[in-house]
Amino acid sequence: MQRTTWFAVPLFILIALALRACVPEPCDWETHDPLIAAGKAHLGASEVYEGYEGFADAWAVCPDSEDARMGLALSCQLEMERSFYAIIEAFMGNFFGSPASKRSATPGARSIGTIFQSLLQHHFLPKVEELLCHARGVQEAPAGWSFYVEPYPFMVEGEFADRVIIDMSGEWDHSDALILEAEAELYRGLIHFLCAFDFTFDGYWTMHMPEIEGEPVEIIHSVAEWFLSVLDDPNYPDLLTLQGAAGAEHFRLAGLSWGRMYLKFHEGTTAMLAETDDPSDDVSGYVDRNGNGRWDEGEPFFLPYIGTLSDDQNWFFTELLDLFLSLGRSTLDGTEIDVHPHLPDVVWLSELNFVLQALGLPPVIPPVPINFGPFYTDPNPCGIKNSLRAIAQFLYDVTAPGGDPAKVGQALAGKGVTP
Repeated sequence: MQRTTWFAVPLFILIALALRACVPEPCDWETHDPLIAAGKAHLGASEVYEGYEGFADAWAVCPDSEDARMGLALSCQLEMERSFYAIIEAFMGNFFGSPASKRSATPGARSIGTIFQSLLQHHFLPKVEELLCHARGVQEAPAGWSFYVEPYPFMVEGEFADRVIIDMSGEWDHSDALILEAEAELYRGLIHFLCAFDFTFDGYWTMHMPEIEGEPVEIIHSVAEWFLSVLDDPNYPDLLTLQGAAGAEHFRLAGLSWGRMYLKFHEGTTAMLAETDDPSDDVSGYVDRNGNGRWDEGEPFFLPYIGTLSDDQNWFFTELLDLFLSLGRSTLDGTEIDVHPHLPDVVWLSELNFVLQALGLPPVIPPVPINFGPFYTDPNPCGIKNSLRAIAQFLYDVTAPGGDPAKVGQALAGKGVTP
């Protein structure tokens, strides 16, 4: 009897802890609400870090606040957008440089590529993980929750960043959180993809880079010739090949992220179309033309920057959603999160015919099955080097004086070049 009592004590403790975990954390709403309002104002003024701090303080006093988490997610999104473009600008400036920097470049300079990879891993990846965390947390919000922010200038330009290119003002809700998660998975996959390959190179190549001038065919020919010399540089024999086991793991993780991205974007858009509240103030949504409070077949979507889609754009977007569903399932095929573990998931090449149709071309792509899963789970150690070399050689040959595009294309196809 005494032994039974001792066994019961830990059980009661576990039950008490579980019940305590179900009780919402206390919230200081008087402190929370002004912090949320201030955070939104900072976002509207493109003051990323001040906005982040305001939302972080609000989350600290209200750990269960969906508003705070969405504010943090948007702050992470905005910080990544601004930082990414700044780094790309610096990277391109160092890589292409000015004529003076080309003349002064010498072999053996510190690798620009590896510096870029380090920035991606140590600066961007943690921010992407944080965005993912908050986007997923917001999805647990109760039905009907939303987060309204206006203005929200997402992409700006000009000397004083005073010209708004993309404005993301409006109501952010559950479907937008799903699409935010898809965006974060896109970034995470891109980071892993770029870190999978050997990017050791320096500015010496820019000394021989051709000037971007002349006829388009001449530019393509000269750039392709230069790029072939880069790929065959004996000083960097491993350029763009996988970096051993670590590179293969980055490549595998890229596939997982991109597979989830396709599926989350499809899920988020489907959730958006299932909404029955007034869509007019949504960040993205549909135009309720007949006023029945729900989306009906044929009613157009509206998206940031683009606005209300035309009938042709609407059709293209719908076809793209179907393709994303196929791509997501195929990319995750054979992985630990395989959608159909006992069935193969393929993308039929003919699913791309809608792109040809949008360009006014006949849908001639045959129904060839492609399984993307093994491409990521069992990658070629050569990485993308051979594929890029084949493409560069093709462009070089096809743009050469007297080149025959048909013969070059047939010869390239006959080689069976694969990634």
